[in-house]
Order: sequence, then C-alpha cells, then structure tokens
Amino acid sequence: MKPATRKLAIGLAAVVASIAVVAVGLYLSIGLNENLDRFNPLAREHKAYIVVEPDARKVDNIIAVDSDGDELPFTVDTIVWANGAEFYAINHKGSYVASVEPLDPEGVPAAARRHLESLRD
Repeated sequence: MKPATRKLAIGLAAVVASIAVVAVGLYLSIGLNENLDRFNPLAREHKAYIVVEPDARKVDNIIAVDSDGDELPFTVDTIVWANGAEFYAINHKGSYVASVEPLDPEGVPAAARRHLESLRD
C-alpha cells in the first residue's frame, strides 16, 4: 500500500470512528437533558400522557406513559393550563416537551388511563 493511500485510509477511518462516537453519544443521551433532546436529530417525537392535579400550573418530574401504559424511562417538566383538566397528552422529543393538550379521561387510551389513575392514587 502506498504511503499516500495508507494515510488517506487512516484519515477516513478516524472520521468514521468520530462520527460513530458522536452518534452513539447522541443516542444514549436521549432523555437526559431537554435542551439537548430538542435539537438531537436521533430523538424522535412521540405522544405520551400525564396526569396532574386539577389546578396545577407548572409540574416537575412528572411520570409520563405511552399509549400502551408503559412508563417513559425519564420524567418530564412542563407547564399546563389551570383549567381543571387532569389528563394531558404531550408531544415530546426525549424529555423536551414540544406541546401539551388537555384531554377528557375518555380521550386517553385505556391502558394508559389505568396506569395514570394508579399513579394518581
């Protein structure tokens, strides 16, 4: 192998390894920091459900569940409207909450509602 070709191969391997390390780091950081999750291209937006006290405004460290009733591996912080609603749907990327929407209890999938009601008690 010519020295120039070898140098190019080593440089290319270093670039590929660097990109792989960054990608793995971004993937493993999902849910750890909401500011990072907001711009992380590997974090996908999902819908989850939360239950809060009827007149809550800002809620911290709230447990969210997906439509199957499984808890997310992290907690979320958000601001909700004090309109008497207890159930909310959140659109989130990791721990970054993009939007919050009040729901009637009937608007929450049954498995998620059962799990949220058990958290409320």
